[in-house]
Amino acid sequence: MIDKYIERHYDFLLGLGVTPPQCATLREIARSHRRIDLSKTGGHIRSLGALLRLVDELDTYPSRAPAQVLLDNYKEMDATSCWHWFKNNICHEWMIDHNVIYQDRVLPRVQFKICVHPPRKESIPYWLNQIRRPLHRVLRDEWAGEIIRDSWGVDISVEMSSLLSSTVNFGEDWLDVERKATSAGRKTILVVDDEVRKMEDLFLGLMQTYHVIFAPNAQDAIDKLGAASIDLAIIDLQIGSGYRWDPEETQDFKMTGLKLCHEILTHFPSTKMGGGLTCEVQHVFG
Repeated sequence: MIDKYIERHYDFLLGLGVTPPQCATLREIARSHRRIDLSKTGGHIRSLGALLRLVDELDTYPSRAPAQVLLDNYKEMDATSCWHWFKNNICHEWMIDHNVIYQDRVLPRVQFKICVHPPRKESIPYWLNQIRRPLHRVLRDEWAGEIIRDSWGVDISVEMSSLLSSTVNFGEDWLDVERKATSAGRKTILVVDDEVRKMEDLFLGLMQTYHVIFAPNAQDAIDKLGAASIDLAIIDLQIGSGYRWDPEETQDFKMTGLKLCHEILTHFPSTKMGGGLTCEVQHVFG
């Protein structure tokens, strides 16, 4: 959008005193940030794009989304906006020698340790994973880690830190904000199946009425059960454990779903469980 704006309003920007080189730099930044495939380009644009994407995903901290504004307005916010504002507020800002560690080696390394401070201990793994996922996508799937290493000789690593994470009690309103952020204020269904794309299509018709979230393995399901109030869990029998259990414990993953059911019965007794699809939802919710 910035790229096209500059193209359409070039003369206007020049009239404001923005120089042609500055316009060219802004266009370059806009292209590098999202539009280009970093794996198929080279030179300065490739390096700039990698750095911009990493910095953008690291731009998560409380002062970006003031807590009082969130508390005053969350009831009118849509669930997606609420989720983003809440996520920013529970993140610990990046601090050298605390959650940002520089290691001076043959190949210098900068290590980012993600730490969060939600109101409930059970939701810490969920939020850690929500912040880690886009960072890993940029570093690995969009090649930013390799490009930064080649361009500047620095290795970037990201890890989740349960040790640095803790709960912070901002009161009952803060719990309400988290509930809305993770359930959109509706009955919530957790679908546990390793074929997530197929399940998304199958449950499309229910998404207007229910908040449907998906988990590809048992560990991800447990993380989401800890973070959100799940009304119904629909679980496939043969799923991966997400390294929660060894293959021997689940008969080579043939019984992972059953083991997950026992875990839910023990730790999340208010969550109903089923193995059907639409009919199971209608049976539980009427």
